[in-house]
Amino acid sequence: ALGARPTPRRGLPAGFVATESEEAWRIRADLPGFSKDDLNLSVDEGVLRIRGEIEAEDADLHRKVDRSLQLPEEVDASGIAARMTNGVLEVTVPKLVPEKPEPRQIEVN
Repeated sequence: ALGARPTPRRGLPAGFVATESEEAWRIRADLPGFSKDDLNLSVDEGVLRIRGEIEAEDADLHRKVDRSLQLPEEVDASGIAARMTNGVLEVTVPKLVPEKPEPRQIEVN
């Protein structure tokens, strides 16, 4: 995305990349072989959890992912969205927009 920059974040697992723009954090995870139906994403107390498992008859194709990522404090957890395209999970985590205080008159006593 235009204006997004790769941001090194400690604690990101291998295959995960985070970028930051003015509006949101974007987390990209390479999960080859997984489809959206194989994944379960949740957020609780500022932690994004990505879980999934592929079970196949061939033992070589059995894969599992279970990652927890600590989100920055200034995010809107209710607006998190995810999409899966060709084995790449993209999670968009919107930033909170700080409320600007309304100007007000102050009474002098």
